[in-house]
Amino acid sequence: MPTCHKGFAVLERLQSRWEGLLEDDNYSPVHEALMVGLKNMQKWYRKTDEMSIYFVSHGMILALFFIDIPHS
Repeated sequence: MPTCHKGFAVLERLQSRWEGLLEDDNYSPVHEALMVGLKNMQKWYRKTDEMSIYFVSHGMILALFFIDIPHS
């Protein structure tokens, strides 16, 4: 079974985590590195919008959660 849908979820979770770290003063020494990493991640994540695999993987999520697929 394809697992691209899991990869998108991981990227979204990682992005949220890094954005949260930007608000934490304990991570101020690496603030600039987090910003650069987020910018790069967003660049590549936006490129997935142009790919058919993005549509297919999100369709797979819907199929897994909302369609009762009989098992053999």
